[in-house]
Amino acid sequence: MKKIVSIIILLTFVPTLCLANGTIVTLNKGDPAPFSGSLLDPTAVANILAEKEKILKDKELEISYLKMKLQLEKEIAIGNLNIKISILEQRLNLMLRIKDDEISRLREIATKNSNDYNQWWAGGGFLIGAACTIALFFAAKEINK
Repeated sequence: MKKIVSIIILLTFVPTLCLANGTIVTLNKGDPAPFSGSLLDPTAVANILAEKEKILKDKELEISYLKMKLQLEKEIAIGNLNIKISILEQRLNLMLRIKDDEISRLREIATKNSNDYNQWWAGGGFLIGAACTIALFFAAKEINK
């Protein structure tokens, strides 16, 4: 953008610099010219000045257009980035919700099955009790002999 503006400003002021180097003397009809050169009537001078003003206005409009265009492009880019941020936030929230649901489901499965050892305790207690009874029976039988 800065490069474009610099080129436009340079092109705008180069013609004015070329016109500013001459000498301007106002003459009346019949006056001798103080130097040799081109003589312009007021209409020609007005045309030159009007052309200069037109070029300046055209360049100002072009600069204004380019500034507005860049501003709009910047706003569109910012809007697109904001939309991407919103989508990524929604995606993150969805993934976090799925993760939390999965953790809850796995925790429920783990707690449901982790304390369900009643069958093992009952079976183990029965086997130990039966083994102790048989051992006492054989011990008592051996003592009575």
